[in-house]
Amino acid sequence: MWGWEHSTVFALKYQTWVSLVITATVTTLGTIYYATLVFLTQKLSARKNLVQWQFLTVTHDIAAAWTGIGSAISCLWQQQTTCSSFAGVFCVLAYLASILTLHVTTPALFAVEIFNSTTRVNVSTVGLPMLSSDIALSGPQSIANGLTANVQTLTNLPYLRSLATVGLDGATLYDVLAPDNMADNTSRTVLGTGTAEVIAHTFQVDCGYIPNVSAESFDWNATTGIWNITLSGQQGLHTHMLLPPMQGIVGSLYSPDYLESSVIFYSTIPVLDANGNTAPQINPPSAPDGAAQSLQLFGCIHTLVPQTGVVDAQTGKLISLDNAGMTRRPSPVWAPLNDTDLLPGRILGDGQLLMTPSGFIEAPDPSDTVDRTIYLGSPITNYQSGATLTPVAGLYLNYPDFFVLSDLGLAVRGINNTVTEAAQSITLASFEASLAKLLASMFWIVGHVEPSYELTSLASNQTFNTTTALVKGQTVVQEIFSQARLNTACGLGASTMLLLISLQYLQFRSDSRDGVRINGTDLLHGIWLYRHHPELATLMGRVENPTDENLRAAGMVSVRLVDRNELNRSMYYAEQRYSVLKTKDDGHWVGVHDASK
Repeated sequence: MWGWEHSTVFALKYQTWVSLVITATVTTLGTIYYATLVFLTQKLSARKNLVQWQFLTVTHDIAAAWTGIGSAISCLWQQQTTCSSFAGVFCVLAYLASILTLHVTTPALFAVEIFNSTTRVNVSTVGLPMLSSDIALSGPQSIANGLTANVQTLTNLPYLRSLATVGLDGATLYDVLAPDNMADNTSRTVLGTGTAEVIAHTFQVDCGYIPNVSAESFDWNATTGIWNITLSGQQGLHTHMLLPPMQGIVGSLYSPDYLESSVIFYSTIPVLDANGNTAPQINPPSAPDGAAQSLQLFGCIHTLVPQTGVVDAQTGKLISLDNAGMTRRPSPVWAPLNDTDLLPGRILGDGQLLMTPSGFIEAPDPSDTVDRTIYLGSPITNYQSGATLTPVAGLYLNYPDFFVLSDLGLAVRGINNTVTEAAQSITLASFEASLAKLLASMFWIVGHVEPSYELTSLASNQTFNTTTALVKGQTVVQEIFSQARLNTACGLGASTMLLLISLQYLQFRSDSRDGVRINGTDLLHGIWLYRHHPELATLMGRVENPTDENLRAAGMVSVRLVDRNELNRSMYYAEQRYSVLKTKDDGHWVGVHDASK
């Protein structure tokens, strides 16, 4: 009240002693207070029993119940044989039980308990990359130009294994929990618990060999080490620039005008399907020693499969996927790509990866896809492919090819001519999985890593920004927050019970007129009442065997122990039989003499 509790401090080393003193003090004061309550309420109950008409057994049971909680239970049990006042005895038992509860819980009334609670909250999520530009991306070249700055971020591909790639798990891009926004526009981190369901997209890659393709010409340039391969097939003649076909290579073919071709892969080592078979071979003309003697040409079609993922709300890591919509072959075998798959722009891409606020981007031109633009426009690494031929100056792997070769354990040659160990063959399933992982990794980087420079239009001399954002969504998580519990529930309930029980005793008071003033039912009061109610002597005298059952049954007569008229008549009758000696000043009894003797 005066703020003393805020100015009272003590050293931390005394906290155990201070806590003990506070608990003992509160318990002592509480015990005194509860004893006072029991004393006053018992007196009020005794007055009520003496001044109202009721069975004599009722008065006995209620008076006996007040002697203790054990007696109250015993009196309540005796109501089975002679039910005099179940409600009255029960009220006494409830009152004493409430006092006992308060006595036990008093030390805990000032103890604050800290506990964790949870609540369901809506949390913002971010997912797939979304293309955002201040210019109109209306054609293949504009898309390529707009993504040029973003594509440069693919230099982070080799470092993904050492990065915290929340939102990327293998070949799956999934929504991540983002900090929610408070009403005051401040940001907070949601400390969720358990798991949360989020939207996920998994890249599914299916590869097949290109049928009916033959090599029209293999032009070997001994100076540059480049082969220009002209292939003929269902789509006509196409010329591709092929990096040196060294042994142990899986790579992509390059066209002088890459926007007019798809990404086609070649391999100089066996790519085995589930049956142990390889795709049809294409045999190049004679080549220097160490060059591959045969090639496999194949293309891959990918789809983006929507799924539902379960993530850990605290770490953001993906726990499981429902795999709904996945049609991946459990044991892929070589099969030819059909005519639809061979259309320009269909191999490695369907033009539906990056998103705009209005939906997925459809490639403006059938020969162009966003994913192929990113793949072929990727920066060049400092690594070369192959393990047997002398490296050719200036011919280096791009980052997607380097990612696939490294993931498959194939040979790459570093700047210092250090060659990694190369696998002698790979499986079709592993290549499809590696390519799917590459696609997911590329778009995770493009969506999460900001480009280091901006582009300027030479025609207008204006800087235009083509940036990637992340598609926003929502999910529900359980948020953990701390609460403090003041253990007053038991004390409040017991105190309320005491108040309600006590109210029934307040309407009765003793009548002290005519010198009648009695407010107890103990032994002396009982003797006095018995003397002034001689009719009770006759009633109780009829009980030959004074058991509890017999006495309680005999007491089922209605009496009013304190009544002025009845007491006056009883006192007159008693004075005719007894002579009473009193002191002259204070009126206290000093002796009793039977005048009839």
